[in-house]
Amino acid sequence: MKRRFLSILLAGAMLSTMFAGITAFADTASVVGNFIDLDFNDWESIESTDKNDNSFVWSFHNDTTPVVVTDADKGDKVLKFDSSSENGWVQLRHNLTDRDYFTRNESQWMEWSVKFEGGFSGVGYDHENGFSPIFINENGVIKKLANRGRASNGGGSDIVSGGYQLELNKWYHIVVLMDTVNAPNGDGGRIYVWVNGEKVFNGTDYNSQFKVQAEGGNPYWKYYRFFVETPQAGTNVYIDNVKAYSTGSAVNDTHAADAWKFEPTDLDEDDGIYVFENQIVAKGKTVGDIKDAFSGVTFMADKADEESAADATLTAWAPNGYAYKEYTVLDQDVPVEILKKHALKPTTSIATANATYHPIERMFDNSFSGDDYFKANYTGTETPLVVTIPLDAYYDISSVTVYERYLTGQRNVTIELGKKNVFTTVVDNALLNASGLVCKTEFPIQTREADTIRLTFTGTSQGENQGTYQIWELEAYGIKTQDKAKDILGPIGESAVTSILTSIESSNATHHPIAGMVNNGMSSSVDEDLYKSKNNVTDDLVVTINLDAYYTLENVIVYEKYLTGSALNVTVDLGKNSVYTNVATEVPLTVGTTHTTGTPTVISFADTEADTIRLTFKGTGPDGQEQKYQIYEIEAAGTKAGDFPVFDKISGPVGESSITSITTNIPTRAGAHPVSGMINGNREYSSSFGGTDDSLYKSNHDYDMNPLKVLLTFDGVYNIANLKLFERRLGQNPVSVSVFAGLNGEFEELVSDVTLTPGAYTGKALETSINVPWTDADAVMLVFENAGDYDGAESSYQISEIEVYGSRSGDIEDTGIVPEYSYWEETTNSVVVAYSNATEEDIKASTLIAAYEGNKMVAVCKAREMTIPAGSVIAQYSMSVEGIKQEGRTYKAFVMDSLGGLKPLMIAETIG
Repeated sequence: MKRRFLSILLAGAMLSTMFAGITAFADTASVVGNFIDLDFNDWESIESTDKNDNSFVWSFHNDTTPVVVTDADKGDKVLKFDSSSENGWVQLRHNLTDRDYFTRNESQWMEWSVKFEGGFSGVGYDHENGFSPIFINENGVIKKLANRGRASNGGGSDIVSGGYQLELNKWYHIVVLMDTVNAPNGDGGRIYVWVNGEKVFNGTDYNSQFKVQAEGGNPYWKYYRFFVETPQAGTNVYIDNVKAYSTGSAVNDTHAADAWKFEPTDLDEDDGIYVFENQIVAKGKTVGDIKDAFSGVTFMADKADEESAADATLTAWAPNGYAYKEYTVLDQDVPVEILKKHALKPTTSIATANATYHPIERMFDNSFSGDDYFKANYTGTETPLVVTIPLDAYYDISSVTVYERYLTGQRNVTIELGKKNVFTTVVDNALLNASGLVCKTEFPIQTREADTIRLTFTGTSQGENQGTYQIWELEAYGIKTQDKAKDILGPIGESAVTSILTSIESSNATHHPIAGMVNNGMSSSVDEDLYKSKNNVTDDLVVTINLDAYYTLENVIVYEKYLTGSALNVTVDLGKNSVYTNVATEVPLTVGTTHTTGTPTVISFADTEADTIRLTFKGTGPDGQEQKYQIYEIEAAGTKAGDFPVFDKISGPVGESSITSITTNIPTRAGAHPVSGMINGNREYSSSFGGTDDSLYKSNHDYDMNPLKVLLTFDGVYNIANLKLFERRLGQNPVSVSVFAGLNGEFEELVSDVTLTPGAYTGKALETSINVPWTDADAVMLVFENAGDYDGAESSYQISEIEVYGSRSGDIEDTGIVPEYSYWEETTNSVVVAYSNATEEDIKASTLIAAYEGNKMVAVCKAREMTIPAGSVIAQYSMSVEGIKQEGRTYKAFVMDSLGGLKPLMIAETIG
C-alpha cells in the first residue's frame, strides 16, 4: 500500500542506537575493506561536517549543497537534496589512494537508502569511467549495466521484466553485489540486487567493463563513486545509509536478506492482536494497543496512538535502522493455523513406531523434511488410527488439512469437531489425496466452534513391518472465540480449593488423605495420591469441595481407581451461596482396575456458576475386603467469575460486637464455661492450648437433651453469608448442625444437618466452615444434634466458638428483652418458659402463647405479666394453653415488653 506518513506523529521516534556498522550485519562473510559507511545521524550540516577523510571525498557540482534534516518516517537524520541548483550533481567518491583496484578474490558491495518526493532523480554507483552496475533513473526505475548511467543520460536495461518501478514517498534500501570471486574467467563481476531484503536480480548477468585487475594489466574498476543527480524542479531526494565495502566471499553471504528477517514478538497471544502474513489483526484496538503488544521492533504509524487501528498502516523498523516492514491493520478476525501452537497433549489410538524419530508431536511442527513425520506402529491388521487433539481454547474451525506421507492403498479420514466432549462429524469417510510423496488434502468445513479435533483414519497395510499410517502434518485453521476453562482444583492452599469434606472417613489419613483427591497426583506408586474410604461401608460417599471464589464450571472429571463390584455412578450438584443445582445424575464412572491409575470420566454440563462442588458416589464394594471407594483425582474445568463479597465478622463478645444476646436451651455446666464463651473471640478451650478455661461452653449434663439450640440476636439486620463453628469434643455420634435465619420473628432454615469436623477431648476445637444462602436476618439460630455422652461425666456439647460473617443491611426496633438464655417445657395443658436478663435493670414484660394453623395465627391465650430480674438470674413462668390447644395446631411463645413491642421467644419449640 502506498501511503504518506504523518510527520507530526513520527518525528523523533527512532533512536540512534538502532544503527549498526558494516561488521555488525555482514556475518556470513568477513569484511576485508570498509570504504564508506555513513548514516548521518551525528551530522549537523554539510558545512559543519568534515566532508573528507582518508577513505572518501565529496564533490559538489554547481554549488549543489545537500542539507541534513530529520526524516519524519525514520525519525533520524538523513541528507536531503532539492532542486535549488540547476544541472548540479553530487559525488561521494572512494579515495584513490586507499584502494587502486579490486582483486579477484574479493566481492564488492554497494548500498544506499533512498526516498523520493515529487519526482525521481538519478541515484546510484558508478566508477572512474562512468559505468554503472545498478542505478535508479529519472523515472524511478532500477536499471543495470549503463554507460554513464545518470538519469539524464538514460540507458541501461531492466533487471526484471517490465522494469523494477519504485514509488514516491517510500523508503527503499538497495544492496548491490558484484561477485568478482566467482566471475566467469575473471572477466567481470556477477551482479546481484536486493531491494528491501528481496533479491530481485540473481547474478545472471555481468559486464566486461567491470573486470578485476588482470595480471600486468590496468584496473577497470578503480574506485567507487556514489552519485545523486540534482533533482528537477519540485523533486526532493533523501539519502541515508550509504555503504561501500568488500568481503572475501559472496557465495554463502546472506546478510543482505538476513537484515530483513525480523518479526515483532507477540507479548500476549491471548490479547486479540497478532501478525497474520503482512497484516496485523487487531479487532477493536487502538494504534497504541498494537505498539504495546509487540517487542523487538519499533512501530511507526499513520495514525495517533489513541486512534482506532482499523485500516491503519504500521511500519516496523528493525534495529539496523533501514530494514522495515509495512503492516496493514485488519479490524476483524482472520483464521490462522492453530495446531502448531495451540494443540494440547494429542493422543493416538495406535502408538508411534519410534518415540524418538516419529513422535506424535511431529504431526504439528510444520516441517516436511527427513524423519519429521508420525509413523504408526505396525499392528499387522487394518486397525483405524484415531488422533485426538485437544485445543487450549475454543476456536471457530474453518478447515482441516492432512498431509499423508505414504499412500499405496485405500486411505480415508473422518473428521469430528468436539465441544465439551460432544462431537459432530464434519467430514465423513473422505478419500485422501494419493498423489506425490507428501499428499496434501484440504477439507474446508462450515465454521464450527470446537475445543477438540478428532480424526479417524482407515486404510490398508503398507506391508509387513510397515506402519499403516504415516502422517507428515496436520493443520487446522480457525479463529479463537473464547478461553477454555482450566482445571481449577489442586492442592489446598495452592489452588482454588479451600477445603474438601467427605461423608466417609479415609481408611488411613496419612497414606490416603481426603486431600489426595485434589493433589494433582495419580502415581500408582505413591499412596498419598489416592483416597480410600473405610472398609465395608455401605453408605453413599458425599464429597464436598469448597472453592475460594465464584467459578463458571463446565465439566467435572473423576478418576476412579478400583472397582470390581456393581457399577459405580456419581451425581454432581453445584452450589452457589449454599443453594445447589443438580447438573448430572447417576453418571456411570469408567471403572479402574486393580493397582492401576484411574481412568477418567468426563461429566460435561451447561456453564454453571458455583462456589461449591458436591459429588455423591453410589456403588458396592469389590469383595468385602477392599475399600468401597478409591478415587485418584477429581478435576473441574472452570474460569473465575468473581471474588466473594467482603463480609465482616459480626459476632463477638456481647457489647463489643453486633451481638446483643446469646441464649441456649441447655444451661451451661458451670460458671467457668459461660454461654457467652461461644462468642468471646477465643477459639481454644484451655491455657494448655493458648486459651483460658472460660473460652469454652460446656452444656450442663444434668440438663442435656437433643438438640442443643443456640440463638444469636443482632443489633440490626445483616446479610448473612458464612458461619465458622469450632467444636472441641465429639462422642460416639458425629454432631451435625442446622442453621436458621430469623427476621422479625420468622425463621427460615438455610442449611440442614451439616456434619461438624470432629475435635478431640485432649485437643483443639476444629473448624467447620458453612456457607449459607445470603439472607437478611436479625437473628441466627443453630440447632446441634446427635451428640453422644462421654462416660456420663462429660458434657454432650462442648463448643469453643461461633463466628458469623455478613454485612449490615438495615435497622431493627429494640424490644428491650436481652436474655442470656431461655427455654420452655411442656406439661399437659401448660408450658414453662424461662428467661434471664443480662441488662443492669429489671424488665417488665408480658408473655403470651399463640396458636397457629399453618402460617395463620388462630388463637391467643391470656397474657401473663412478669418481671425479668437483672443479673442473669433465671426466671421461670408457667403458662396455660388450655382452650387453645387442639390437634393439628402449632404454637409459639411471645414476649411483649413495656414499650409495646411483640417478639417471639425465638428458640422455643412449637407444641402441638
